[in-house]
Amino acid sequence: MPQKKVGYIPVSVDQLDGLNKYMSDFDLTFYGREFNTLCRSFETPTLNYPNEEYILHLSQFRNLDETITVLNAYQKFRSHCMDAGMNTLFPKLLIYHYGPSRSSRSTLIYDAILSYIETDMPRLKSCIYVMQIGPPDQLWNTLLTKAKVVIELSMSEGIPAMLLAAVQKGKPIITVKEIGQFSFTKGINNILFFEKGDADIIARLLRDLWTDPRLSELLLQGPRRLRDEYTTVGNAVNWLFLAAEMSREDNVVEPDGRSIYELAGQGAGLCA
Repeated sequence: MPQKKVGYIPVSVDQLDGLNKYMSDFDLTFYGREFNTLCRSFETPTLNYPNEEYILHLSQFRNLDETITVLNAYQKFRSHCMDAGMNTLFPKLLIYHYGPSRSSRSTLIYDAILSYIETDMPRLKSCIYVMQIGPPDQLWNTLLTKAKVVIELSMSEGIPAMLLAAVQKGKPIITVKEIGQFSFTKGINNILFFEKGDADIIARLLRDLWTDPRLSELLLQGPRRLRDEYTTVGNAVNWLFLAAEMSREDNVVEPDGRSIYELAGQGAGLCA
């Protein structure tokens, strides 16, 4: 595909749907109880929030190595904190598959994760949750809203949108350098990048977030307003602009690698 025919439309989120909308304390409490009901059905310990903090990792159960890396990083993080004399409750680790029912392959990975925890880190079993989250969307929204840190190693479909939602909620994010190619990461100071597969770096970043006062400030950041181009409004502008341009007789659209949203703004005389 020639470069001049290629344009860029960024990932976007719907700020009013169940996954991303603002939720009151009453709503968060309700869905927190729903989450604990789910924990009981899986015969796992319930989460005592706000006394227990947690690290959130979204896993699509497609790549076992990625989740094993997160597990190893969590184990090393706890060891680092103990060596540093950290005298507080350790955050728990929540590993979730969000979406439709697991496939036969993802079920195998799910079972392998549980087996790894049972065999290689049995003492941490009560601190690690591994389960699938389905509807309602507000349940995932609640978990993301209350998470202290988000860890993500994948660039699979749907993951960037989840990370954008985490950015909107002001959550510290630990993720692979490849995610940095997405424009929504620019200028965001609480996204920490690392080389894929390096559990040691993840563990050190987690330790620093909990023990270094300067980095700890990242945990205190509140929600931020997304630029319009990262919302469904901006996404609609992109497609309406393309439809309008391509419907004109003999008009050839050549973005030449530029942002469609910026081209739409120029076409409307809103930016240079």
